Amino acid sequence: SLSTANVEIIYKSVGGFVWEGTVDEVYLMAEEKYGKDTSEYKNATVSIDNLYRQKLIALSMPIYVELLKVRRNIADELGVDSYTEFAYRNMGYDYSSDDMKELLENIGRYVSPVAETLNSVTFSSYFQKNNQPRLDEITMMNTLYKAYLRTNDDILDAYSYMLQQLHRMHRQS
Repeated sequence: SLSTANVEIIYKSVGGFVWEGTVDEVYLMAEEKYGKDTSEYKNATVSIDNLYRQKLIALSMPIYVELLKVRRNIADELGVDSYTEFAYRNMGYDYSSDDMKELLENIGRYVSPVAETLNSVTFSSYFQKNNQPRLDEITMMNTLYKAYLRTNDDILDAYSYMLQQLHRMHRQS
């Protein structure tokens, strides 16, 4: 298992301490040394997390490479271009890998710009002193509308329909 209870790491602290053990054990050592509510402990946990991720990658990479080889062999034996194509055919999906690529391209083209616009408005200009986003419903709707104006007519029509339904629900309540 690659859980934090099983993966061994060596952590070298800024103060020169060297702790060896499982990730969980090293967390406990850092907590005992610094105390859980200190900046030193928080910095140590970030470093420990990074060491754990690096170790996971190192341990997982040979398994992943072997999996790719097996999948390539399956595709070759079945005479398909890729294992993905084989999976789409045999999993009963009603869409192809090309359909999925098109969906991902459309997300990148239409959804990502809207999310970026919303994120910049939400997190740059509407913060209160306690760092909580303060974005009222009307500002949110207007921001989304402006972002959707830059997409295509189908998406804008769908958003406009959704707004009409929201207004209708508010009037009824």
